[in-house]
Amino acid sequence: MQQSNTDSAQSEKTPRAQRWILYGFAATLIWAPIPLGSNRPWSWSLLELLLFVLAALWCVQHVAFVSAPAVFSNASTRARSAQIWVLALSAIWCLYPLVQLVDVSAFTLQLFSEAGASLRQYVGQGETAQPLSLAPFASFSQWLKVVAYGCGMWLSYVLFNTRQRLQFALQLLFFVGVLNALYGIGAAFGWWRAPFMQFSNVVVANESVSGTFVNRNHFAGLLELTIPAGLALLMIFASPNRGVTANSWSERLDLWLQGVSGIRGYLLLALVVTMLGLMLSQSRGGAIALYAAFLIMIALTFVRRYRSSRERVLVAPMLVLGVILGGVMGVGAIKERIVNADVGDMQRVYVYEAAEKKIQDYPLFGAGGGSFAYTFPYYRTAKIDAFYDHAHNDYLEFIADYGYVGFIFLAAPVLFVFAVMVRAFITRRDKLVRSVVFASLTGMLSLCFHGLVDFNFQIPSNTLYFCVLISLGLRAAGLPSESRRHRRSRRSRPKNAVEQEALAG
Repeated sequence: MQQSNTDSAQSEKTPRAQRWILYGFAATLIWAPIPLGSNRPWSWSLLELLLFVLAALWCVQHVAFVSAPAVFSNASTRARSAQIWVLALSAIWCLYPLVQLVDVSAFTLQLFSEAGASLRQYVGQGETAQPLSLAPFASFSQWLKVVAYGCGMWLSYVLFNTRQRLQFALQLLFFVGVLNALYGIGAAFGWWRAPFMQFSNVVVANESVSGTFVNRNHFAGLLELTIPAGLALLMIFASPNRGVTANSWSERLDLWLQGVSGIRGYLLLALVVTMLGLMLSQSRGGAIALYAAFLIMIALTFVRRYRSSRERVLVAPMLVLGVILGGVMGVGAIKERIVNADVGDMQRVYVYEAAEKKIQDYPLFGAGGGSFAYTFPYYRTAKIDAFYDHAHNDYLEFIADYGYVGFIFLAAPVLFVFAVMVRAFITRRDKLVRSVVFASLTGMLSLCFHGLVDFNFQIPSNTLYFCVLISLGLRAAGLPSESRRHRRSRRSRPKNAVEQEALAG
């Protein structure tokens, strides 16, 4: 494996058009969380347009400059087959919502959904061909989102295809998280009023932070996806001073100061900011989900085939730091919210029951993507005194809208990529590979846990970032290891030069 010169050679051959597509995609990722997480018709339409245009431009330049096999050229045969399977399953999921928009006969509708046939009979449409979806326009809008997420996943896979670009992707994600945390904390404390202040809905009365999102839980969801990227960068730039023994407290202090100097010090400071933002959001689901994901990743470090101190040395202190920060600034409020559940929290249970009744009526193919808000009044009971446009449980909402068949098509690529990344994290020795896989696994696990009590997967920016993490982990898992000669050349260079090269990449 001659990986030492692969990235540089590939960078020279990369057409200028692809670099501009990369810059455009990076700008799109930075923009996505700003207008309320792109969760308004105009903002998600703009996000879809940007992703469609970038994907089309990539296809044009790909046909013009690069041969088809080059897309998977950086992966081994086994990794390439796994990547193709994940991408193929994801493509199938992108096509599945169209099934709900196809007109079917009354007999077929009665066969698949007796409740749907009865409802259409009630409104006088029982004899005509109708789609499976009860809200075709909402389902079509949801399908456009699904295709846009697929484009984002594909762009991440084909653009972040070298070691330098994977590291750049981590820097980009973490930058977005830090920027959003700084804005949210500053706006909550009245330090500034940015021109896009109207995009934010900071709940000052409860002293919680929501950044550029309406809901603090969605702000927490963004931080769950980006904080692991900062920890992964710390693992990449970590300097454990192997072979150096400290004989006194002054020498130990000197070694510690060397460890937090330069880029590592800035990363630690930025991680403090993001962890503080998470705690100040007072998101119970976000905080618990992220710490649960951290604990799972710490457990995986102890079953690694090639054990390294990087993960255990860095992740455990961040957990302690988060607890300390939270104890001072936010955990008390989170604990109070957990103990003293309000009426709104209890009503979520009734919403879950309503979603389960909808699933019983539309078990196979669901009532149509994006139809929950339109069908909720039919299942709403007297115990629920508010309108819910989402189920506050992503899994129940997915099954209710897409049915068990759709949920299987959705879960298959996600579970597949989880298996690929866990295997890579346990077996690979490459520092960059395990760092990128760590960031992807932690962020994805956290948002999946959070989905049990909220609807982050209905927020376009957070779903897009989740798809980006899938691609990063998938690409990193199949990345060839650095050659020994290249590793020795990097170790022989001054540390500052190596850091500057990494940042420039």
